[in-house]
Amino acid sequence: MTLLGRASLLQEVEQLLAQGQSVLLVGPEGIGKTALIEALRRPAGVTVIDPFAQVSGARAAAIRRAMDRGAVFLAAARSRDRKTIGRVGRVLWRMRTVRVRPLCPRMIKYLLVRTLMLHGVARDEVAARWVREAASLVDGRPGYAVGLVMCASTWRETHGGLPVPGFAFVDYLQRTNDPPKLESRTSQ
Repeated sequence: MTLLGRASLLQEVEQLLAQGQSVLLVGPEGIGKTALIEALRRPAGVTVIDPFAQVSGARAAAIRRAMDRGAVFLAAARSRDRKTIGRVGRVLWRMRTVRVRPLCPRMIKYLLVRTLMLHGVARDEVAARWVREAASLVDGRPGYAVGLVMCASTWRETHGGLPVPGFAFVDYLQRTNDPPKLESRTSQ
């Protein structure tokens, strides 16, 4: 399985795991860390920890002991900050950090249109302005793009048209268990 715009990243992580290196995928919420984990061909014996934050002290000690015996881990976290990540911060130095970057706007726009089409929205129903606004809102995060489309297509089924992207995005954020704190961006 491949992910849009992530082929080289998948290959890099697969190579590290095949070499017996533990890997920590780092990136903000909705960037696609969990999707990458699901898409990876992992060698046998790789243990996945997602999310890799706020693990209990006993679990962190067990991870350290397993690493001492040569166990390989694949984990995902929003940050490498030890304060945020908790007790597992003690084993971070033993893991290779791979940053998951945002997708470019062109890829996000493509993802938005393809996902809308998969949900039965005709290509001519999707205005370019709608796609630009939605791409701007999700800020390179494919998970957010898919979530926005899911909410927009549900709205379309009940109300007969696509909602304003901002409305669908807010709806998506309210439906998630742990909505992110949106940071205001200022133009420079």
